[in-house]
Amino acid sequence: MSVHWLIETYETLTSTQDMIRDRLGENPPEGLVVQAIQQTRGRGRQGRSWFSPPGNLYLSVLLKPVNGLCGIGQLSLVSCLSLSNTLAAIYGLDQKLLLKWPNDILLEGRKCAGILLETETDEKGAFKGVILGMGVNVVSAPPEMGTALQASTDRKVALADLREALLERLEEDYQRWQKQGFTPFRSEWVSKTVGSGTPLSIGHGKTSRAGTFEDIDPEGSLILAEPGGNRITVSSGEVFFM
Repeated sequence: MSVHWLIETYETLTSTQDMIRDRLGENPPEGLVVQAIQQTRGRGRQGRSWFSPPGNLYLSVLLKPVNGLCGIGQLSLVSCLSLSNTLAAIYGLDQKLLLKWPNDILLEGRKCAGILLETETDEKGAFKGVILGMGVNVVSAPPEMGTALQASTDRKVALADLREALLERLEEDYQRWQKQGFTPFRSEWVSKTVGSGTPLSIGHGKTSRAGTFEDIDPEGSLILAEPGGNRITVSSGEVFFM
């Protein structure tokens, strides 16, 4: 069954993620999309703030996968691939975008877009849905770490056109993932991330592990090869290139 997008656009919100979370008590349908022209408290992974002035794309969508929480970590990678392929097609960036596990998109080593996936349950632990946030640096970006697509490509794209193309691609990939899992996406994901043997570290809370990138496994986890030959499978954390 296809997803029917119900799009709501607001001039200013604290966070599109929070808006959908606040609406969950109303049991909104799958496909609710909340877009903000600007956010006053936009956030990324691990509670970091997300630079959110007007001109960029900020939206969150509500998804209710039939398998609930089963394999939900894969959805972040699938969605990141959907967003990357949309940007590559619209901005003419084929082979120039790099996927940074699990949910960042880099252009020339600097972040141009990212995904935030948050699962929601009720007080009894029953699954209520996934809130998938997507942010794209279209016209501006934090100078210390980001890059803006318009400045990098000289292509001007209306936010509404970018949003529609993204939702179309996301719906197609989401349905495919629900039917076939991560397998159809795995080889493409690996081809668009760093090469095998790339030095990196994985941070998780106050701990970190260093080694080299080896692969993405069939479940979407990162395989890290540590010095001495030990291989570990990482299902969550933050990648730092060395």
